[in-house]
Amino acid sequence: MPAEHARSGARTRGTVVTFYSYKGGVGRTFALANTAALLTSWGYRTLCIDWDIDAPGIPFYLSRWLPEPPGTGLVDFIDDFARGRDPRVADYVSRISLPGRDLPLDLLPAGPADRSYVPRAQTIDWAGLYGGKDLGAFLETSRERWVADYDFVLIDSRTGITDISGICTAQLPDILVVLFTANEQSLRGVLDVVERAEKARDDLPYDRSLLLTLPVPARFDAREEYRRAQYWQERFGRELAPLFRNWAVEKVPLEGVPVERLLGLLTIPYVSYWSFGEDLPALEEEDPTPEKIGYSLETLAATIAHQLDRSDLLVESRDSFVDAATRQGLRSRGDGYDFDVFISYDKYPESEQLVRSLEALLTRRGLRVLEPSFRPGTDWSRALSTLLARSRHLVVLVDRYVDRSQRHEIDRFMRQTLDDQSDRAVLPVLVSDTEPDNLPSPLKHFRYLRITDQEDLSGVADGIAAAITERDQGPPEPG
Repeated sequence: MPAEHARSGARTRGTVVTFYSYKGGVGRTFALANTAALLTSWGYRTLCIDWDIDAPGIPFYLSRWLPEPPGTGLVDFIDDFARGRDPRVADYVSRISLPGRDLPLDLLPAGPADRSYVPRAQTIDWAGLYGGKDLGAFLETSRERWVADYDFVLIDSRTGITDISGICTAQLPDILVVLFTANEQSLRGVLDVVERAEKARDDLPYDRSLLLTLPVPARFDAREEYRRAQYWQERFGRELAPLFRNWAVEKVPLEGVPVERLLGLLTIPYVSYWSFGEDLPALEEEDPTPEKIGYSLETLAATIAHQLDRSDLLVESRDSFVDAATRQGLRSRGDGYDFDVFISYDKYPESEQLVRSLEALLTRRGLRVLEPSFRPGTDWSRALSTLLARSRHLVVLVDRYVDRSQRHEIDRFMRQTLDDQSDRAVLPVLVSDTEPDNLPSPLKHFRYLRITDQEDLSGVADGIAAAITERDQGPPEPG
């Protein structure tokens, strides 16, 4: 693994997550590709492995950002092992730079899209490699390397019950994400595969933790056929309840919070717009709200980021749950703060002029300020949570009143801060005749600074710098 791709700060073992569906056409690869994009944008080192060698699909979702078509992949990785070599996954991956994201996303495709691929993929003797070459031990060694180099390894598994699906559902994963639609064969199929995977895992000659299973209803249309949707939601709740026993029940007793609530939060709805082509709403959809598909994809990615922990927070406040996953990813790269100060202000020209002057003064005092010119734009709503998470403190410039966009910024920052239990500060700055009594309730609890005229701006900058220094140094030691 290249040195620049190693994680900074304390290193922890990564997590292997398999996406599986018993039948095709449920949006499994779509869910994986979007999850990978979100995890990467949140600061997690992510590797995608396309193990669906009969119908590889991940590169179609990422092709526009691939520097060139993949020239190698999993088939070559396995073939080199069969030839007695010790292949390393870093030599077979394609590195993808997603728009506006600092980290690359690594992809191990199934193989090159040329005429040689199909015959080579079809001639792999998986059973023979396990029996004669000890493929199991090699994959175990490879897995140890993956979890040392990545936060998350996402595997796209072949459908049905095959040798490959057994590798992907039993030996490799820490978490098994099973996607299914509202029909009998899809539901029965995943329940059967989970049972098989748990039994096969018990028989593994390797030390492995308990398999965690995450059920995800997909392509679910609750808007057009409400009664039929309600019937299937109730069935899902009854029949899938046992799959929650290893992770959700400890935090959220099933008798207190119905499984249907968790399943509802994890359900990926059917949205006709995204059924055409291979697109990533995780990157393209602005301001995901509950009725949008990006909302459920964020929930799924955050659940994986938390490694199926904190289901109590998910049920209590889904938005805080997602924000916590964002902060957690950034912190895995160090302290996660690229900026000392995020300045929240209304979008009127006079305010922007004031903010630019304040930014210059704060910069002279050694503070890193989020560039105001970077903030407006079509991707602002989606980027907001990440940008706030990358900023240690929030300065709120209030000119008579707090507008809607500022309220949204304050709310997101407060959710992150309360969940972090951190020393992040909120610093209101009141312009001239702004009345403190008109501040919204979240801001009334904080000491404020006031700008009386342009000459006073330097003093306000001093006050902000002093408040931040005092906050960062913490309380004095007891005498």
